[in-house]
Amino acid sequence: MERLWKYAGRHRRQILWGIAMLLLTNICTQTLPLIMRAAIDGIEFGETTDYLRAIATALVLVAVASAVFRTLSRKHLFYAARDVEMDLRSDYYRHLTSLDGGYFDTTPSGELMSRATNDLPQVRLYLGPGLLNAVNTTVAYVTTIPLMLMISPKLTFVILAVYPPSLWLLQRLGKQLFNRTKVQQKEMGRIAAYVQESLAGSHVIRSFGIESERQEQFNDLCVANYDASIQLAISRSFMWRLVISLSTLSIFIAVFVGAMEIIAGRLTIGDVVAMVEYMGILAWPTFALGWVLSMRERGRASMERINEILDRVSNISEGNEELGEETPSIEVDGLHIGYGDSPVLEDVQFSVPAGHTLGIVGEIGSGKTTLVKTLMRLLPVRSEMVKIGGRDITSISLRSLRSQFGYVAQESILFSKPLSQNIAFGEPEAGLDKVVDSAEKASLDPGDPSLPDGLETLVGERGITLSGGQKQRSSIARALLISPSILVLDDALSAVDSETEERIIDELRRLREGKTTVIVAHRVSAVSHADQILVLGERGIIESGTHETLVASKGAYAQLANRQALQEGLL
Repeated sequence: MERLWKYAGRHRRQILWGIAMLLLTNICTQTLPLIMRAAIDGIEFGETTDYLRAIATALVLVAVASAVFRTLSRKHLFYAARDVEMDLRSDYYRHLTSLDGGYFDTTPSGELMSRATNDLPQVRLYLGPGLLNAVNTTVAYVTTIPLMLMISPKLTFVILAVYPPSLWLLQRLGKQLFNRTKVQQKEMGRIAAYVQESLAGSHVIRSFGIESERQEQFNDLCVANYDASIQLAISRSFMWRLVISLSTLSIFIAVFVGAMEIIAGRLTIGDVVAMVEYMGILAWPTFALGWVLSMRERGRASMERINEILDRVSNISEGNEELGEETPSIEVDGLHIGYGDSPVLEDVQFSVPAGHTLGIVGEIGSGKTTLVKTLMRLLPVRSEMVKIGGRDITSISLRSLRSQFGYVAQESILFSKPLSQNIAFGEPEAGLDKVVDSAEKASLDPGDPSLPDGLETLVGERGITLSGGQKQRSSIARALLISPSILVLDDALSAVDSETEERIIDELRRLREGKTTVIVAHRVSAVSHADQILVLGERGIIESGTHETLVASKGAYAQLANRQALQEGLL
């Protein structure tokens, strides 16, 4: 919880004001039984009407003041809790965006969503209502018990005798509540991850006709969450019932023993009424104690889950140098990279002069995407292995490095916004003319009948309303709009026909003249114009050169070119 208190420290002034208002609220509340005592004793002993009128006036004024202070205490403490939640949520998102790609390959996105939507509100409840009631309970006991002792030590000790064993039992229940809360929140995370995965792959599920099987699996997750929720509810209910019973028993003892003391002549009716009022004052804090402990354990469990994310350190460290605006070169020397203990590329060496085009081909799994991701430091790399513009990429700030690139990935990711906003994603302030120009350069026709509103057509989640070719051309248009120093097309033409591919490549050659371009492709036709072509095989480069020299060498590239030419001829 140390991190949570650091966040709370940013809003300590508001929290301290809230606590001060709570203290004033309790002062007013503790005064009310004394006024009631004076009123009842005054009636019993025949005080004047003026005296009773003054007592009634004081009672009203103190009650009004108590209501005002109570309102202000909640305003300050609840607002502070909301502010802390907002800070945490913002930092949680910021931290997620700073983590390396490998983390997201092993962590379900639904689990991350669950922590943002379910756990953060629990932390806010703990810091807002939880803190308020914890302070209120402490102040109530510290101030009320001395006043009760002043009236009747005997009655006070008799009433409070039931508290120590009850508090011990509450502490034990709190630990059980913490463990069951973690289990329930974990089950909620599994449901969120499953739903997110099912929605993203709904077309695959339908195409295989396995809706009923997926429904059964979802039902199993719901049953597990139901069982965990029931166990949590049992613990929480038992804690609340215990607190209510404790409060009721204390008031019963106060009335019974107080009546005996009145009969014995040791206490007045006003004394006993005041004691019962004080027990009433302690009733809600005591009742709230179980709720506070419940909220505390839920908040602890939630904060622990959030800390698991915030404590995660990215494998990619930040540099401090900045790149200039000139078109940079690319140099790779002795690159070794892999996933875990499995090497993907070993001792890779090549260089791309500024303004040249590099083509990369190879079999599936040969490391083509891994190589281009390494250039942008989307994957961790050791120093001096990759240089951009003559500088080691580990010494360059990530923002400066990645701003040099326009990246079109294998899987085109689009957002639930109009197509024009997707194209202008990297430059939101771009005008419509620039967006239309970029779309035309990527051979994306705004007048296509499948786009009923042209570039203002709303794109479904992850671009589901577009064809594969339209998504790829939209991604290319998005990259071309920012006119990057280095354009990377990672198999970005696989979903378009050969004629469209040729048209896009010709446009790129014209647009990218004098700028560095990297094209990863399976089809030889997409890289045949490149100044240099790398052929990747098992764990590295097996051939390099121009299209003509590689074809003449009759190696792996020539075999690939011949095989594709034969396939096109058969088609």
